[in-house]
Amino acid sequence: MNTSPNSAARKAQEALGLRLRGLRKDAGLTGRALADATGWHFTRVSKIENGVQAPTDLDIRVWCAACDAEDQAADLIAQARTIQYMYMEFRHRTRAGMKERLGYFADEAGYELAGVFIEEIQTVPVAFQRLVEAVVLDKVEFVIIPTMLHFMTLGSPNHIRQHFEAATGAKVLTVTETVSYSPGEPVS
Repeated sequence: MNTSPNSAARKAQEALGLRLRGLRKDAGLTGRALADATGWHFTRVSKIENGVQAPTDLDIRVWCAACDAEDQAADLIAQARTIQYMYMEFRHRTRAGMKERLGYFADEAGYELAGVFIEEIQTVPVAFQRLVEAVVLDKVEFVIIPTMLHFMTLGSPNHIRQHFEAATGAKVLTVTETVSYSPGEPVS
């Protein structure tokens, strides 16, 4: 059983989606009919109901109006804000723990940790640009990432890696690559 704060927030997001689906069904609307009534794409309705996309306060008000359930909006908005707070708290704690773990890993592997960049999916291009700027400014030789999946959000991981290395002069290593690498050795 997963009891992490992220798991709890995920379940709460799914529960909110189920409540919204219940309002829609009680109003006798299909997902497409609600989408037509709100001016949204039908997939947005599905994503909100399945807990994939968090609804904004305005989304909830519009949803409730379309379902003739305006009296439910305030409670649903409060629930959505609580879920948002749960995610924010989880991200804050995760970031702090990630920085600590990366610091420990760097010490154990004999690296000097100059900085830690932790990106969020919404800010990956901005975080990537800041990383490039910091690497160039600080003349960093190596950048360690957990896996190449971190570059996948920007495009082909190998292409992004090559572009990053060419633009910065720094070598990108994944955690698994550092296991076989010793500082001071040439990198293949």
